[in-house]
Amino acid sequence: MKPTQSNTATRNPYRISAMEALENEGWEPSEDGAFAYARHAMFEATSPACCTEGCIVEPDGRCSHGCPSLLIALGMI
Repeated sequence: MKPTQSNTATRNPYRISAMEALENEGWEPSEDGAFAYARHAMFEATSPACCTEGCIVEPDGRCSHGCPSLLIALGMI
């Protein structure tokens, strides 16, 4: 039987949760906060990435560390 890799071995070490990214941006880390952020983001050309490094990306993009934009992580794009 082959040993299997654990999920943590393949996890991106730079990736943070969407709720943590919301909180880092000053929004309430909740469903209401996510919708409030989405309304705000409709008028922006950039979005924070869910990244520990504070990357800024296009709303439908990923940063150089492979982390998705907050809007992608929230499932709004």
